[in-house]
Amino acid sequence: MNIAVIGAGSWGTAIAWLLGGKGYNVKIWAYEKEVSEGINRGHKNPLYLTQVLLPKNVKATSDIGSAAEGAEIVAIVVPSHTFREVVSRLSSNISEDIVIVTCTKGIETETGMLMSDILREVLPNVDEGRFTYLSGPSFAVEVAAGMPTSVVIAGKDPTSTRFVQQVFRTERFVTFTHRDVVGVELGGALKNVIAIAAGMSDGLGLGANARATIITRGLYEMMKVGEVFGAEPITFSGLSGMGDLVLTATSKTSRNYTLGFDLGCGGDADELIHRSRMVAEGVKTAKAVHEIKERHRLHLPICEEVYNVIYKRKDVEDAVRDLLKAGLSEEMHF
Repeated sequence: MNIAVIGAGSWGTAIAWLLGGKGYNVKIWAYEKEVSEGINRGHKNPLYLTQVLLPKNVKATSDIGSAAEGAEIVAIVVPSHTFREVVSRLSSNISEDIVIVTCTKGIETETGMLMSDILREVLPNVDEGRFTYLSGPSFAVEVAAGMPTSVVIAGKDPTSTRFVQQVFRTERFVTFTHRDVVGVELGGALKNVIAIAAGMSDGLGLGANARATIITRGLYEMMKVGEVFGAEPITFSGLSGMGDLVLTATSKTSRNYTLGFDLGCGGDADELIHRSRMVAEGVKTAKAVHEIKERHRLHLPICEEVYNVIYKRKDVEDAVRDLLKAGLSEEMHF
């Protein structure tokens, strides 16, 4: 089987390693020419997961059309803010019988659209049943080290989701299927904002109680956004919701948690955001969530304070102080 992996960052590299290890012919597209040349020359990505030795059946290219040519599965693994552009560039190479696996977690800032919305808009001639979405608690470095990981594959057509489930499944990479595309997408996107908040709390040294509160109340905010989008509430208790949230909001392996931690320690938002080659998706998602909150008049205090710290340069301690001013109310209300 021929598989294209579009995106050669840490997650794209880990997925190429995973699928190449199963014996599939994998062609990975890298934006940076030095990455494609490095993989072809030494079977290692010179910029991301540099210690991982890729199987010899993993080849790289900087020609996006060439990557998708002849592929039965196209896995798209790029940052959310480049997703539309990349899919548009791919569109002429996407045949009607290709299955697409979206591994991108985020919300398009300019439109508030999910990746599923963008796929339908940019690829109107492809059956929506061939669009699938991979999400869940899955640090790339652990996947590429062969450590046990579980993810969920969402999609409208059970035939496609089961196909992708089987292709990705290994002894240590456990795959489940799900029908709630919107809920799975939102869980993967929104948890990054909450992870930034959890990191800020830990950076301030506020303790485990505070972190647990942020995670729990943050999950509730995720569910409130999901309600607006028509997601099933139970989805947020699964791998793409609570699972990914707990992972991302408690570990320094998480770019979003680390950004929040550094902000809590007094770091400058602009400097922290731009100093890393890797993208903290929660930064752009915080802005998208702010727009959703304003449009639908939602009460999302944790997400809003993350937005205030990043985009309005609010002091982190002031943000925490304002969160603690919450009035007396029921814990949950739908």
